[in-house]
Amino acid sequence: DVEVRAAGDDQAIALFRMVTTGKGSGIELTRPDALVASFRDGKAVKLGYYNDQALALEAVGLRA
Repeated sequence: DVEVRAAGDDQAIALFRMVTTGKGSGIELTRPDALVASFRDGKAVKLGYYNDQALALEAVGLRA
C-alpha cells in the first residue's frame, strides 16, 4: 500500500513499506520508507528518498 499526502503547494510525500529479500541469505527485510517530490510549474524537479518515514514527514513539515 502507498499513502500519498500533499505537503504544501509544491511538495508531496509518498509513504510505503519496502520489502526485500537478501540474495544470499534469503532473509526478508521490511522497512517503512518514503519519497518526497518537489514540484515547480506542475513538474517534479526534485525527488528525495528516506529510509525513515518520520524523518521524511518532518522534512516537509508534517507529523507522523
